[in-house]
Amino acid sequence: MNKLNIVAIDFEFTTMERTSLVLISGAISNIHKLSPIIKLKGTPLLLRKDSNNAISLNKTDINLVIRSLLKNFKNKQHKLTPILNELNDSFLTKLTNLQGDFIQNYLLHGNKIPIIITWNGQTDMEILSRLNIKHTILSIRSYDLCNNGLFFLQISNILTKQILTQIELGQVHKNGRLLDLTETHNLICKQSHNNTYSHDPVTDIHYTKCIFHYINNITEIPIRNTTNTVH
Repeated sequence: MNKLNIVAIDFEFTTMERTSLVLISGAISNIHKLSPIIKLKGTPLLLRKDSNNAISLNKTDINLVIRSLLKNFKNKQHKLTPILNELNDSFLTKLTNLQGDFIQNYLLHGNKIPIIITWNGQTDMEILSRLNIKHTILSIRSYDLCNNGLFFLQISNILTKQILTQIELGQVHKNGRLLDLTETHNLICKQSHNNTYSHDPVTDIHYTKCIFHYINNITEIPIRNTTNTVH
């Protein structure tokens, strides 16, 4: 039986030209607890809709992105500061692994079947598609099924919408029917994971891996039934 390469991925991004995405940074790691988390950094990439050609942004483009961020997050400093930090770090870094080829090679390492794990991964799926990377993607979320404050952890095949596993998290008092990644992690784990700041993709991968193993320890996730990989 072919072995699986189960990999957690997280991206930091913003929008540009309405339908375009600017890929700022990311992180990637095999789901194994001891596997290192690799920060994806490099010149930010413009990913246009209906195009598989990623365009490296120049300094002028970056300034336009910054002005857009300052406008869109004018009264949301807690969201603005992390994404500006990521943007500055990626633009100044000497690393060049924020590329589709690097991500694809990581996923296909050892000639295994790739399975991608994300947190609320609709946009992650879109980014991967625009990088011409198309494999099975499983998305984790915390959702209030009956709008009564009782939340459930779900992991589903993002393409087929099939829910693979669902476990009760418990009663949570908050507005809205979704818990974010940090809220969910803090309910199930008290470890710090050597975190840096919210929305750092490395921290988000730590959280995603932790939540994945929490689910899998309670009920084994039937991942082999989801290998609808597209080549």
